[in-house]
Order: sequence, then C-alpha cells, then structure tokens
Amino acid sequence: MSVYAGLDTSLDAVAICVIAETGEMLWQGKVLGDPDAVTAALQRWRDDLVRVGLEAGATSEWIGGHLVDEGFPVVCLESRHVKAALGAMTVKTDRNDAQGIAQIVRTGWFKAVHLKSAAGQRLRTLTAARKAAVRTVTANEQVIRGLLRPLGLKIGAVTRVRFEARVRQLVGADRLLLGIFEPLLQMHRC
Repeated sequence: MSVYAGLDTSLDAVAICVIAETGEMLWQGKVLGDPDAVTAALQRWRDDLVRVGLEAGATSEWIGGHLVDEGFPVVCLESRHVKAALGAMTVKTDRNDAQGIAQIVRTGWFKAVHLKSAAGQRLRTLTAARKAAVRTVTANEQVIRGLLRPLGLKIGAVTRVRFEARVRQLVGADRLLLGIFEPLLQMHRC
C-alpha cells in the first residue's frame, strides 16, 4: 500500500499526518521537534512511504536533512505553494497543516525545493560562521582606523597579522589611548 506523510515542523513539535493513496487518514499525531522523534513516528510506514512532505523553512532543513540521511523519501515543498494550497482551510492548526501537506504530496501538485543533507547543512553553517567572523574583524579594524584618524594617526596598508602591532606603534606609551584601544585589539585577536 502506498502511504504519504505530511509534516508541519517547528522548534518545539512536529505535527505528522500519514494518509493512504486514497486520501484516507491512517494516523495523525504530534512528536517532539527532534529528528529522532520524527523518524520513530514514521518508522511503522517506512517501507510503504512514497513521499514525506514538509514545507521549506529553518526547521525543515534540520529535520528533513536527517530524514534524508535515514533513507526516507523526503520532498521539501516551496512555501508559497503550500500557503496557497492551505489558504482555503477555514481553521489553521498544525494538525490541519500536516494533513494538508500530506494531501499535497499525495496528489503531486507541488513545487519541490532542494533540501540539504545534515552534512551539507553543517558545511553551510561553517561557511556562514566564517563569513560572519571575517565581517566582524573587518568592521573592528574600520572602527579602530576611524578612531585613530581624527588624532592624526594613520595605520596605512598593513596585513591583518601586522594590524595590532601597527596600532600599538601609533598609540605608543599614551596610557589613555592604550586604555581605549586595548579592548578593541583584544576583540581583533579573537
């Protein structure tokens, strides 16, 4: 028997609806917002699942990625299409959304979006964190340059490694300036 599942995900909980190919509801419930809990809830239908659908969003990448890694036939649905399809529902609840998503994946009337694996999400997190760190260091350097400029102290072109030494050279033994720039230089080192 072909089975379809719809997930309405959030950080706290995931509403799940499992339906047959006829549209008949087989099971509906709510589990913790954790990939292991979702996997356990779907395990009963694992061999019969044709599609597990969830709407694109922050938690769907996390939960969907884990389900993909576990071998479930996951499809991530474009959120505007889901909103349009579920817009006719009079009562909007997580349970109803999960049921609507299950019906969407059963009929095949959806636009899928790429769902990253858990490993892919980790790499994306790494690159985003690095980009944020570089942006922060660069902004800190600009602040230091901007604070020194009105004092007639120009850092000039220096590498990131030589930046702190150049600032210390310009500030010299001025205790007030040392007190001002020391915290900024500590942040630059981090």
